[in-house]
Amino acid sequence: VLLNICEAAALGRTSQIIRILARQPEMVDACGEDGFPPLSVAARFGQSEVIEFLIRAGAPLNLPANNPLKSTPLHAAVEGKQLEAARILLDHGADPNARRADGATPLHLAAQTGQTEMIILLLYNGADLKIKDDNGKTPLDWAVESNQERAAEVLRSEITKRFRKTKARSIRKP
Repeated sequence: VLLNICEAAALGRTSQIIRILARQPEMVDACGEDGFPPLSVAARFGQSEVIEFLIRAGAPLNLPANNPLKSTPLHAAVEGKQLEAARILLDHGADPNARRADGATPLHLAAQTGQTEMIILLLYNGADLKIKDDNGKTPLDWAVESNQERAAEVLRSEITKRFRKTKARSIRKP
């Protein structure tokens, strides 16, 4: 069965992707019918081996999908609740503050779905707590509005910690 590159990415068929890219290297960032490039598809389905291979093959880490939402591969990993996929993307330099067309960052999505480990991973890798979506809402707002109490607690704790550090620095300055 001949799969296209996005189907192969979703199913974790690295050998098939290797064959496709050997014939057509430009397919590394080709978007499927839904507008998602292979790296986003692999990220959404948690196909770690495929993610690593596509990155080595030159897949752009922050390429937005060619559809109205413009999600990046990191957004796709968060949407698919794929912590290891997100870790791989971040380790290779994916932008934790990339914004979709609606202004949402991966942290907004993790907060909305209550993924506390994902929130911690994103914060550790430089996600900005203060970025607002196009409706003026922060990731904390998304967590609260989605009744994700644990996620909101993690975000509030980080906000408090960062506020204390900032305040301590400003007090020490003459």
